[in-house]
Amino acid sequence: MSQILFLGAYLLVILTCSCSVKKITFFSNEPANVSIVPFADASGEGSLVGQAPVTVTVDTINQGYIKVWGENMETQNWIITDLLGENTQANIKLKKIESGEKNDDKDKTDEEKDKEDEKKNQDAKKQGEDRSIEQNKNFRLILNAYQALAQSRWQEARDLSSQLSKAMPNIAAPHIITGLSFLSEGNRAAASSAFNIAKTLDPTDADLEKLIRLSQ
Repeated sequence: MSQILFLGAYLLVILTCSCSVKKITFFSNEPANVSIVPFADASGEGSLVGQAPVTVTVDTINQGYIKVWGENMETQNWIITDLLGENTQANIKLKKIESGEKNDDKDKTDEEKDKEDEKKNQDAKKQGEDRSIEQNKNFRLILNAYQALAQSRWQEARDLSSQLSKAMPNIAAPHIITGLSFLSEGNRAAASSAFNIAKTLDPTDADLEKLIRLSQ
């Protein structure tokens, strides 16, 4: 059975069983490219696998993550772990990037319009750079938390998740990682509490119900 957990707008984690799952197929609601990016080069472009729907062999991504991207679409990143699940299928919902408002003032001169367009482009570039820096910072936090979780460094995983929760208080991801770390230690009560907090932040995630039941 697939176990797919949503970890924020730009990062998702698929929990699979390495003993049984050999391949993962990625589907998308929009035209999308799928790449594999090594952990060692987290800010790089990675290697293009193909366009969704595309099937990826799990063994090829053990030392990296999946990057799903498309023209005028917000990029999503997927990490594969070996904690739970069987036979995984990833259904990705990409979001379109909203474009800026058009200038409809026909009375302005071409020079004025050019200056306004240039300023809008500069502002958009600056906003994009700022957002990329913040996204990259949070992405590295979640990568480090995932690596700590995969290496059984439970307290470190919780500490990193706490930092991520402060940076992105409205996402379920850090609480899911916290719950998984407690569950791995056998602390079902603490795990259940973390999973329930995650559920309040992402009530549509049916997989959280399974984790809550597992922690009872």
